[in-house]
Amino acid sequence: MAGSVLELMYWLQLDEINKLKEQREQGLNEKTDEQIIQDVLGKDTHGYSKAHGPGRSITQHFKVKPSRIDLTQEVNEFIKKADQAIEDARKEAETARTEAEQAKIEAEQAKKRGGSC
Repeated sequence: MAGSVLELMYWLQLDEINKLKEQREQGLNEKTDEQIIQDVLGKDTHGYSKAHGPGRSITQHFKVKPSRIDLTQEVNEFIKKADQAIEDARKEAETARTEAEQAKIEAEQAKKRGGSC
């Protein structure tokens, strides 16, 4: 009985992992494999990966220490936000440049109309 419950839990978790990976491929999320596993299985504790049990450490599985995974995620989120802020600033600068050019043209046209009267 316990084995069948564990198997069911395993297959449900595996199915959820696969669904999240498919969503990533469709562009519906930008999660890394590590983030997907963490979302489905939860954060690892006691220095071992829940997916592999106490026989395999997180460091062995991901080739980095857990704190680095978290740090990498934070850095990637920061970079993404910074890139978005830069893109927004570029768009705003382009809009301001276009508006300034339009105002210059309108001022020149007004000057010509005023001078010809």
